[in-house]
Amino acid sequence: MTISRALYDNNLGMKDKLASFWEHVAQSLSSNKYIVAFDPLNEPSLGGRSLWDNLKTLYPGNLDRTKIQPLYDAVYKTYSKVDQDAIMAFEPSPLPPDIMFNVGFDAPPGAKKNSAHHIMNEHTYCCGVFSDICFEDSAWYTEYL
Repeated sequence: MTISRALYDNNLGMKDKLASFWEHVAQSLSSNKYIVAFDPLNEPSLGGRSLWDNLKTLYPGNLDRTKIQPLYDAVYKTYSKVDQDAIMAFEPSPLPPDIMFNVGFDAPPGAKKNSAHHIMNEHTYCCGVFSDICFEDSAWYTEYL
């Protein structure tokens, strides 16, 4: 959580350093035709200083809106200076665990809604939410698989 907080709050310039890292990646790899998109941060997590901070952040969509989106905005703006055609795969927080809810982003990072340069990289651990769907004899499995 300390590292996440440093990224979100730009402690020691961590957000700036992450953006610079992705700028370097863009300079090095943007011409590679086999790279489809870049995903700046896998499973962004809490970064509160206290239990109360983290509980406030766990409200559905709040972490995405208040902490993750500004971080992604900075990364996208830096990356897209080098590669204007880049596609950013951005990921909301997987928290709170085992609960499905709407994400908190009000627009793709550094862009407007319906951007052709963004995709939501969302994954869920569905076996935690619907514990019976992971078994072959479940109704979900036989109906959809």
